[in-house]
Amino acid sequence: MDFRRGELRKEGNRVKLQGQPLLVLSMLLQHPGEVVTREELRHQIWPQDTFVDFDTGLYTAVKKLRLALNDTAGDPRFIETVSRRGYRFLMEVEPVESVQLALSTQQSAISPATSALLATSAALPGTMPVGRAEAPRQTRRGVHLLIGIAVSTVCLAGLVFTWWLRSRPPKHETASELAGWKMSRLTTLGNCYDAAISPNGEFVAYVRDDRGKQSLWLRQVATGSDSRLLAAGQYRYWGITFSPDGEYIYYVASRPAAAGVGFARQNTALYRMALLGGPGIKLKEKLDSPVSFSPDGRQYTFVREDSIRHESALMVAGVDGDTEKQLATSQLPDYFDFPSWSPDGKTIACAGASFRRPSRIVFYASDGSGERQPPFSSSDWGHIRKIEWIKDGTGLLIAMKNRQAEDYQLWRLSYPAGEMRRVTNDLNSYVRLSATAGTDALVTVQETTAANIWLAPSGNTASARELTSDSGRYSGLSWTPDGRIVYAAETPEDSNVWTMDADGNNRKQLTRGTRFYHHPVVSPDGRYLFFNACQDNDCDIWRTDRDGAHPKTLTHGSHVRDLQCTPDGKWIIYTSPGSDQWSTLWKISVEGGDSVQLSKNLAPWAAISPNGHWIACFYLGGQADTQTGQPVLAVIPVQGGHPQRTFAVSPTVNFLAGLQWTSDGKAITYLDDRDGSSNIWSQPVFDKGRRSTPVTDFKGDKLFEFAWSRDGDQLVYLRGIDNSDIVLVKNFGKGNK
Repeated sequence: MDFRRGELRKEGNRVKLQGQPLLVLSMLLQHPGEVVTREELRHQIWPQDTFVDFDTGLYTAVKKLRLALNDTAGDPRFIETVSRRGYRFLMEVEPVESVQLALSTQQSAISPATSALLATSAALPGTMPVGRAEAPRQTRRGVHLLIGIAVSTVCLAGLVFTWWLRSRPPKHETASELAGWKMSRLTTLGNCYDAAISPNGEFVAYVRDDRGKQSLWLRQVATGSDSRLLAAGQYRYWGITFSPDGEYIYYVASRPAAAGVGFARQNTALYRMALLGGPGIKLKEKLDSPVSFSPDGRQYTFVREDSIRHESALMVAGVDGDTEKQLATSQLPDYFDFPSWSPDGKTIACAGASFRRPSRIVFYASDGSGERQPPFSSSDWGHIRKIEWIKDGTGLLIAMKNRQAEDYQLWRLSYPAGEMRRVTNDLNSYVRLSATAGTDALVTVQETTAANIWLAPSGNTASARELTSDSGRYSGLSWTPDGRIVYAAETPEDSNVWTMDADGNNRKQLTRGTRFYHHPVVSPDGRYLFFNACQDNDCDIWRTDRDGAHPKTLTHGSHVRDLQCTPDGKWIIYTSPGSDQWSTLWKISVEGGDSVQLSKNLAPWAAISPNGHWIACFYLGGQADTQTGQPVLAVIPVQGGHPQRTFAVSPTVNFLAGLQWTSDGKAITYLDDRDGSSNIWSQPVFDKGRRSTPVTDFKGDKLFEFAWSRDGDQLVYLRGIDNSDIVLVKNFGKGNK
């Protein structure tokens, strides 16, 4: 780090880093091993007139800084996030002689003002480490006051910084350093959706998705070379597993039912392929989960659903395919998923999931003698996306989101103690995982989302303008009656509700506290603000005044999502319970009281028609208690009951992005990601026979959410990137034995 020139260099080459990320690095380098608080960063770097942008601005700056350092929040080598406090620089910092600071005569691209800030901030004696008894840290001064004296302190900067580095106390080890984990990205394609690592860690099999067509690939970890095993478009993949000897790849997949029809989850089968490729041999049909092998490799376990009996069954079969037995059954809508065979061969752990309540981990004896009650209390957790035993049998690794979170993280459940501990903690999602034979390395699929809020006046996307520019995490777009935009902004520490003018100005934070606040909506008269308040695995409905004052809890101990206020302002329609996207419809008075269930079928993302007579939702009818059905777009009476109209939708519809009626009440709009592009589509409701048509024609970036203004003249939407890549974690076992 060259403070005089405001440059960061690696092996003599300048790293592209400037502005606020470089200033953040400057402050962290002055206090290695210490927590630099968010308030100190705000005071030193962000002017007062940008106060409302600080949270997202700081998150974006640290994210860019980590990217430049090839660092990660989940396994930091350089910058550690200290929850709700600030950041800490982890690495040892060594002084450089002042004569060596000018590493190059190349002109710096950083602004003179920023360079001056860097130089002067390094020279301040008031920024000594807390641990120095002879020089306790004083309150840091605003560096913007020091620009005028920058020139006179440039020469002093290097000398003071060098003296301070040599005199500071030793840095203590941190938990991350003791763990010794190393996280690195194996792919940078942005379209990888499943992965498995070979038992010896030499190969990774993974799935790519190119514009809706999936292909199977094999990467040699040491060389980074890739080879395609199956061409795009032939299969839809539901799970990959290596055989215990590493000689075969097993995958659960479905073929297209017919030309142009798409893939059906019911038409799945298990295939086996030699490690280095060749034809896939079909071994067994009707699987509804990935497979997991017994330690000797002679058997595997999987889940099968029976839509006729309305059962989910945990199964065991022989590799030869001749034997098959049923270990346990669960009555749908409770179902099993992601079974994992224990290292001693005696127990199979799997997700005990449901569309109507959170998931849990259940254990069954592999010999068929019944359920094994764990020696710890069975807690309810969020939605689970993969389970993997640690190979010494001391616990399980789980890809899961808890009930308050929007993202999946990696967790460790100790066994038999039953203690749950989060392994990763950042704004990425980790949705799959696979470990080597010794659990000293694993791969996971890391999903990264970054987006900004855009506005299209009169719905004209050609004249759209970007309202935010920090590539942050936003959700829950909605409008106030007087035309202001309400949304939730998320950081690694919290999520709060904000409001701003339609031109992006006059931003105001409406909520503060230790909870995570999501999905805000405003009552039609503009009097009340409703939103989800999540904490300790519960997400309840809160009501405040429009300015965030006078909070009141409407539900207690629930798991609530997808709020909508009826046009008369008397009721909140929502979906609950359940941690997955499938939930049932409920309503509650805006004054609180008892909730009333409107439908027993799975119906997420309710949208109420402008006249208040109808509810639109994605709906699973006769197959409502199975995870394999294809939802339809349905319209049901606001009083509840069965659908009055249903419409088939494409499998590429984004069911998590929600629905909205047009202002005239004649059509329902939703997001569809068909042909590799995200666009808003419109389905006429009362014109019989009319098909859905696209409303927008976006190319490239993905749309995540949208909201029409109440008069239908303005469209606000969330647009950005949604990348999925394979991440390799090495030395994982050091911190988990």
